[in-house]
Formats: sequence, structure tokens, C-alpha cells
Amino acid sequence: MEPRDKKQDVFLPFPEPLREGVILARPNRFIMDVDFGTSDEGSAPSGIVRCHCPAVSRIGGLDLAGRPCLVSDSRNPKRKMPLTVEAFSLQQPDDPDKRWIGINQNASNRYVEHFLREGAFAAITGPVRTVRREVPLGDSRLDFLVNDDLYLEVKTPLVQMQTDIPPYVPRLPEAPFSSTERSLRHLRELAASLADHERAAILYCLYYDNFGFRFYHGTTYEEVLATVDACRADGSKKEHYVRVSVKGLPDAVEVRIDPKDLQIDTYRSSGAGGQHVNKTESAIRITHLPTGTVVECQDERSQYKNKDRAMKILASRLYAAESARQNAARSAARRSQVGTGMRNERIRTYNFPQGRVTDHRIGLTLYKLDQVLDGDLDEIIDALTLADQAEKLRASAEEA
Repeated sequence: MEPRDKKQDVFLPFPEPLREGVILARPNRFIMDVDFGTSDEGSAPSGIVRCHCPAVSRIGGLDLAGRPCLVSDSRNPKRKMPLTVEAFSLQQPDDPDKRWIGINQNASNRYVEHFLREGAFAAITGPVRTVRREVPLGDSRLDFLVNDDLYLEVKTPLVQMQTDIPPYVPRLPEAPFSSTERSLRHLRELAASLADHERAAILYCLYYDNFGFRFYHGTTYEEVLATVDACRADGSKKEHYVRVSVKGLPDAVEVRIDPKDLQIDTYRSSGAGGQHVNKTESAIRITHLPTGTVVECQDERSQYKNKDRAMKILASRLYAAESARQNAARSAARRSQVGTGMRNERIRTYNFPQGRVTDHRIGLTLYKLDQVLDGDLDEIIDALTLADQAEKLRASAEEA
């Protein structure tokens, strides 16, 4: 088998294997009592152990007592609770094919920074040159500033679960829930950042296979626009230099995979998995020959399922690469059209407190802002016409 290309990994492994247990209770929002049963390993947890719960909010509105969970060990003797519940499953404890739902909101920024630097978000960020953490913006500290031009805030919604809830999982009584002021403040700061930056982003991290993402906190597109408009209205009290450009909507990114461009290899799975592992060639490696993209999958026991999942991963990578290419070309075209926004590129300034309008091309300043906004442009047009005629006469004289 060919050596594995670490750049093709799409996961960030834990330093050591997680321990499986069963959640017995959640005494408060920071604590979960977990039953690990008996263990033959001396260092492994056993019996009922009090563990740290990294998700302080309600988790899907569910009562998680009796749910299987995965727990990490910090190996830090100074921590009061060195064990942390990383994920839980909606399946029964004896189900051999559990699907896990991650709940460690505290780790989101670490994961996002890792994948930012690995280029996994190239469709959003383009090529990543610099990543800064905890960047002040207004009255907030946002999670990331990428390439000094893209503010990125990370959210890990757990209050609502975008997956099917089995009927045997009890639900907690309904509780009132509304957006926190902190979330709204971050949204306002991101919107305000668009005065000096072309883009801002909120990245939602979902640590499970979800069938469809709905807006968190009940936020709708119209509410986002209303917040952005409100920020712009607040900004109108100040003197702003505004760059205006007309941008067409980007074309939809289309990825077509020709079967002739694929090299598909099968091999035997490796790692823990019982008698089935190493006896059948269920693992799949797909190489996309035109781009050299390689995808491997050995998560399932079925070769068919591994191939299906590998094809989906390949399609997503090709989509991200094509999106990044188109975004880079589009950004370069926009920069050439819009410019940098420096003072020497400005055409006209409107100063509302002083009632002044200045055309920087010809050095004309008029204290008639209200008349100009009402459509009285004759004086500006006449001055521009004279300046244009003078420029043409000067050019003609130089040619002669």
C-alpha cells in the first residue's frame, strides 16, 4: 500500500482513544455523571465518575440520561474533573453502529484554526496567509481575522438538533429561549466591519451528520438584513468614505466527475474493528487524476458504503477547489475595478456635518450639499466639463 498523504486527512484525531460510557445524570450544566462499568485496565476509568460537560446550554432539549457517550482524559491532575464528555449518541448503548454528536463547544475554535491553516475553508477564505485569534472589533472580540480582511465568528449551536430524535429519547420541558445580547453584538460588529472589509462570516460548527441546517436562534435572512441596515444607519452619523461597485452574482459552481478520471483502489482496513478488519478489502482509495486529489475511506464495513462516502468527500473537495479558484479570479477582478479605497482614489466626498461636497479629481469644494442631493448638479458638471476641455487642450499641445 502506498504511504498515506497526511495532507489528505479530513479529521483532527484526539491524542488518545476516547472512552465509552453511559450518561446517568446531569446535575447541573457543567457536570455529567457517567457510568464506565468495570475495566481491566488500571489507568482506565471505571464505575460512576463525575465528568466535565463542555456544553453549558441545553443539548437539543433532550434528557440524556441513558445515552452512550465518549469521554476524553486530560491527564491533568490539577483539574477537579480531568474527564470531559466529548460526544453522545442517540442510539442504544448496545448498538454496534453508533452515530456520535459532538458537544465540546470549547474546542470549536481549536478545530476551526486547524482546518483554516489546512485550507479546508478555501471556498470561504481563499488561500490562507495569516490567521489571528481573538481580534478586537468595536466592543467585541471576534474569534478570527483571516488574511487581515475577513472577520470570522464561530458558533456551535446545540440548543436545536438537526437530526431525527428516536421516540425512546425523552425530551425536557419546553423553556423560553431567545438570542443573547452577545450574539447580537457580534452580528452588529460583523456587519459594521463591512465598511472597511468586503466580507465577514459566521461559521456554524455541527459535530454530527445533520439532514439540513436551520438558522440558529430563529434568525431569518430578513432579520440579518435588518440588523445590517441598522448598523449602517448608526454609521451615517459619522463621515464615511464609501466605495460603490456593481457586482454581478457569481455563477453557480458546477463539479462534474468523469468516471474515466478516477483511479479506484481497494485494500484491507486497519485498526480496531473485530474479526471483520483485515479479512476483506472494504477500504477505498479514490484518486482524481486531473487534479491529483486523493481520498481514502475505511469507516464502514461495506466497500459500497466506503466508496459512496469517498465519492462525496471527493466531490466536496473538488467543489471547494473550484470555488476557491473562481473566488480568487472574482476578487482580483473586483479589486481592479474598485481599487483600495485610499484617499488618492476617492472621487467625491460628502460631509454632512459641514454641508460640504468635494470633488477630488478637480479640487472643487462646494458648501451646497443639500442642493447637490436635491439634483442641482449644474455647477459640478460645468466645472468637470471645463476641466475635461483643459485636459484635452493640454494633451493636444503636447502631441503638437
